[in-house]
Amino acid sequence: MVVSKSVTSWLKILCAFGVLLGHTFYYSENSYLKAFVMLPPFGYFLGAVCVGIFLFLSGYGLTYSYINKKNYLSNFDKRLKSVFFPFFICSIIYQILSCLINSIIPDLSLIIDSLAGGDTNAILPFSWYVFLQIVLYFAFYFSFRFINKLYISEVFLTILSLFILFFLRRLNFPSYWLVAIPSFLFGSYFAYLAGRLSPKFENLIIVILIFLVIFVLILDIDIPLLNYGLFSIAIVSIINKFLGKIPPPSFIRRLGGNYSYFIYLCQGYTVIYVDKAHAILYVIVCIWGTFLISYILDFVYRRIFDVARN
Repeated sequence: MVVSKSVTSWLKILCAFGVLLGHTFYYSENSYLKAFVMLPPFGYFLGAVCVGIFLFLSGYGLTYSYINKKNYLSNFDKRLKSVFFPFFICSIIYQILSCLINSIIPDLSLIIDSLAGGDTNAILPFSWYVFLQIVLYFAFYFSFRFINKLYISEVFLTILSLFILFFLRRLNFPSYWLVAIPSFLFGSYFAYLAGRLSPKFENLIIVILIFLVIFVLILDIDIPLLNYGLFSIAIVSIINKFLGKIPPPSFIRRLGGNYSYFIYLCQGYTVIYVDKAHAILYVIVCIWGTFLISYILDFVYRRIFDVARN
């Protein structure tokens, strides 16, 4: 089934907010907020599913664009730049902010040691997803650039992704790196099957997914590898089925672009450095502060690229 652009726009902004809310609650000093964020489906599932959906949409978007756009990979560098440049800008700002607040110059050796263990917080808090996304982008490029048969490319992407998974495990990277990889693969498979399945078979798949989700929730099955993939596929499929033809407001379509990405990148500014003494004030400042900073950076970023194009 084809994931509509309206669903993609809704999911990007909602998932960015979900990740922000999860981190804000988890890093607070209020025991009730911490307890709430760890309760399924609001806590553990919230963060995992949101990141899973992000990666799912990435895998889907790459494969769908490759299938439907001529010479898509010839301009693949633009896709990489759209991920890297916002991350680079936000990382520089965070390093400057850290220097001003902590009065300490960033230790390059500490940053390198942290990266070697899969901890990207020394560069930009919660940015591991960006690193993983870029790695998977390269895996996609090498899988589809030199192979003409689509199904063989999918097989090769699966092999490369599994190699990355086991390699990161060998390096003792945190488990969330590993369990997030299948979501990207599932998104690519989803795009490959789009339009190839009959409507009846698609409906059957959705029904099965709903029962599986209910089954996992009732039994409280705690298998991260399953949850990342299962919940991301189920949510995208269900929302796409019932809301796919409902166009979102124009501001949601715009927010679903780089703005949602900046929310993900900028959350560390507030979550890490905002005073946590007063829980309610902390939550308000984190959420609205992140929204405001993200809006400003997105506005400046778009203006810079508009000038560069002209």
